[in-house]
Amino acid sequence: MWQKIKAAREQFGQSKAEMQEIITRSEGRALSAEEQKAFDAAEVRARESETAIRNHERFESVDRLQRIGMTPDMNRTFGERDLSKYSLVRAINRRMNGQSLDGIEKEVNDELSIRNGKQAQGFYFPTELGMERRDLTLTTGAGAKPTLTDPANFIEYLRAKTIASALGVTFLAGLTGDLSLPKQSAASTAYWVTEGSAPTESNAQIGQVALAPKTVGAFTDFSRKFLIQSSISAENFAREELARTVGTELDRVVFNGSGSGAEPTGILQAAGVSTVALGTNGDAPSWAKLVEMESAVAASNADVGSLAYVMTSAARGKLKVVEKASGTARFLWDDNNTINGYAAHATNQIPSNLTKGSGTSLSAAIFGNFRDVVIGLWSGIDILVDPYTGGTSGNVRVVALQDVDVKLRHAESFAKIVDMVTT
Repeated sequence: MWQKIKAAREQFGQSKAEMQEIITRSEGRALSAEEQKAFDAAEVRARESETAIRNHERFESVDRLQRIGMTPDMNRTFGERDLSKYSLVRAINRRMNGQSLDGIEKEVNDELSIRNGKQAQGFYFPTELGMERRDLTLTTGAGAKPTLTDPANFIEYLRAKTIASALGVTFLAGLTGDLSLPKQSAASTAYWVTEGSAPTESNAQIGQVALAPKTVGAFTDFSRKFLIQSSISAENFAREELARTVGTELDRVVFNGSGSGAEPTGILQAAGVSTVALGTNGDAPSWAKLVEMESAVAASNADVGSLAYVMTSAARGKLKVVEKASGTARFLWDDNNTINGYAAHATNQIPSNLTKGSGTSLSAAIFGNFRDVVIGLWSGIDILVDPYTGGTSGNVRVVALQDVDVKLRHAESFAKIVDMVTT
């Protein structure tokens, strides 16, 4: 598909150039009959090319909707071009030095600009691009020699575990503009009728789940010495640092986004999610209350798909020492990391500082079909390079902006506890 779009764009450019040449050659006089004929023909070819480009892009937009839940693949998006030579560090260095992008970095930025329908504030970095793994060359201390370090042993910052993708959430990648997903909000009704009678009329009701780009931003400071590394995993580290920083925040929003301002609404804050209360001031978890969460989801016919439990690490610790029934030595969270046969996960992305009545430091827990979480991703992270803020200390600030949205197909697919005592 990319090759067809590329060919159509080249034809458009060539036709436009022909029209420009004819106008320039006429030097303001009226075109001769032959020139007018050539000008008209070039205009027809230009408009045909423009139509072809739009049709191909519209097809790609529809085709993306059919790939719901599939991991984006930049090689499919950009055709047969070799993206292994893409370098985020090289792009940062060029912008840091006041230069324009060139090579594959420019091609990718231009393509993502077209797909997004707007220019980046800095330049677009494709989040789907695979991470390279190369040795890191480090120089420390006066006169120190370069040392080859296994990137797998690099000491990374301890971040909250990101688990949304592992839970089976639905990703819609490469979006352009706002998107509305059709949603059946009510079914038609069946009736028993006697012979010769007609059933009562009923209709299915169709609504929409609307996704619109919301911008999440983060920044990190790199030293100039770090950015001039070339035979290193500085490239790998820079990519992963920016992607993980944005990804960690997106993961948090899936569970507990406030829904205020520009922040999407997460599961714990969404209207329509069932709440299972433990006590007036919160209470310890019990087998009965966990089963009540499952029953709440089943009551809405939503106990299908990618069902799982997610809770805080403190809640996991509590469930591992609470028995299903006294004296059985069978605990709520079993050795297989399951609860009642469903996969169970713990992450500090779930809040553990909630209050209820006089209860404090209460933990939340979620059960549900995580396939009904839809994450919309608009193409590429917008990278801004700021060499001035940390200029006196020799640092370069790199700001990453990503357009995303999070929506629930059915709030009824989830149940929550927000008052669990874990101490």
